[in-house]
Amino acid sequence: MSSYRRYKEPPATEKVNILDSGIDLNLSNFVDLYSAGIGWSSVTQKRAGDSVVRNREWFIDFKTGILRFGMERYPFQIIGTESAPGGTWLWSWANSSIENEDVLALSDRLYSFGEEWGLNAFCEPQFELTQLYNGFSLSAVASMLSEKPVCFYRCPHETGSVFVTFGLVPKNIFDPVSADFFISVIMRLMQLAVADHKIMAEGFLFHNRTPFRYCNGMLIAEFPGNSEIKISFDHYHRITKLSRE
Repeated sequence: MSSYRRYKEPPATEKVNILDSGIDLNLSNFVDLYSAGIGWSSVTQKRAGDSVVRNREWFIDFKTGILRFGMERYPFQIIGTESAPGGTWLWSWANSSIENEDVLALSDRLYSFGEEWGLNAFCEPQFELTQLYNGFSLSAVASMLSEKPVCFYRCPHETGSVFVTFGLVPKNIFDPVSADFFISVIMRLMQLAVADHKIMAEGFLFHNRTPFRYCNGMLIAEFPGNSEIKISFDHYHRITKLSRE
């Protein structure tokens, strides 16, 4: 059975909402959310690194909610922290040392989703880091579920890292990718054992604003220039064939 129910192409001026995508997600399963966001997140993170971060020193001000790269300033939200000694993740909504509640809005939103969906990972204050549950995966999903277009950044320190999302970045960071670029990203991400390949492809296409449909169980994505990408999956949702026509 396809995990695709209907495709709704969003207006170009709006941030897409995966919850309105028509993709059949089990919201109590973090793997589904991670799979839906990892493709597009890998694109935006690379672009943000190239055009915003640019290997410059960062500075974060928890009181003002401003993240700086060089002299450029961006508003941020704290997602959570990784502890290197303990090998654990701590959500920012559970961190009593954070006094500025304005930077907790997104993590509070995730906590509310966790309660609504029965997703324990969003409601457990602290837990052990794993291949699936870590600062990068949690921040990628947080960025996807944000109401605003944001990227995320890892702020390392002596005993771990603080993960934040930040906005007001150049709009071209969120421009759609080409068919060739889509294929290159999917081919690389196919190595991720924790991802559902079907949801990963559908989520990537939805965030890329690329219409797609199913024909005889095969996903057909329609890129500009009459370029089609066809993807076949097995019963375990693993990609078995990926071609461009």
